[in-house]
Amino acid sequence: MTEQKYSQLEHVITQLSSLLSPVQMQQQVHHEQANWPTILIVGAPRSGTTLMLQWLSSLGLFAYPSNVMNRFAYAPHIGALIQRMLFEHQFDPSGEFDDLKSSVNFESLLGKSQGALATSEFQHFFRQYINHYMPAHLSDKEVNEVDWQGICQGLFSIQDVFQKPFVTKAMMAQFNLAPLCRVLKRVVIIHCQREPLCNMQSILLAREQYYGNREQWWSVKPAQYQQLLTMDCYHQVAGQVFYSNDSIAQQLTHHSHALHIDYDQFCQNPAGFYQQLRQTLANLDYEIPADYTGVSQFKPNNRQALTKPEVSQLLDAYQFHCQANLCSTTVDSQAL
Repeated sequence: MTEQKYSQLEHVITQLSSLLSPVQMQQQVHHEQANWPTILIVGAPRSGTTLMLQWLSSLGLFAYPSNVMNRFAYAPHIGALIQRMLFEHQFDPSGEFDDLKSSVNFESLLGKSQGALATSEFQHFFRQYINHYMPAHLSDKEVNEVDWQGICQGLFSIQDVFQKPFVTKAMMAQFNLAPLCRVLKRVVIIHCQREPLCNMQSILLAREQYYGNREQWWSVKPAQYQQLLTMDCYHQVAGQVFYSNDSIAQQLTHHSHALHIDYDQFCQNPAGFYQQLRQTLANLDYEIPADYTGVSQFKPNNRQALTKPEVSQLLDAYQFHCQANLCSTTVDSQAL
């Protein structure tokens, strides 16, 4: 999409926001607590978070942020109502909208999916409350400035429309999960992880695809972001993966409803992870069917695209961050 077309889209969304946001605020004050659990997906970029969101959305058991709803990120309750009215057969008894066909798919480009009902990262919703364009670690001052209750009320208002748990990526808040979880209460957090070498390669390639070079920073900014900016691209992406996972893991140490999943293991056995999720939701007094009916397997994308010297630089860079933090984590040098 050209810059001009983006500008036109933003203009319309701004108009809608000014008209609908007051209605959303009036509506969501009635949603002080959750009637359904919320599922948050977190992880380093390129770790399988998009696939996880697509998979959960495809099961039909959870509400999720679609591209349609993302257009109404400033009024998600209204967006959810509009989506149901336009796309659900029960609200179109005469078939006037039969030409509006869409569904969840497993295709994406740097986290973005094509299709009206395809999944969205929903970052516009979180940006209303968090004053960062990209996911980043928030200072204590910034944490105190966030309306965490407002975020949760917005999510609860979506659940109210679909009468289901809501699943979304939460990378905008993944370095500061505690204040969000204090309000959400009934929350499952899924931490997606990937073999570091595969993860680092994927981020380097994403930089090339997005910017045309490897030097510009792309995606989430852990607390060590400013320090990492002084390093070469290999140490940057290695630190991005290491510190993102380390921060999330530390935050989830005492979270009783957190699930950690490896990308390759998930691709091999989604049904196994489904049962883990089912048990975790049961612990929150919410039941999903015992029988798994989703995709049996996914093909992991771990093909080597870098030269051997580049792979060596990534391995050395990751080891540098491990040693600097007295960490004994090992990296599979044969993962690609």
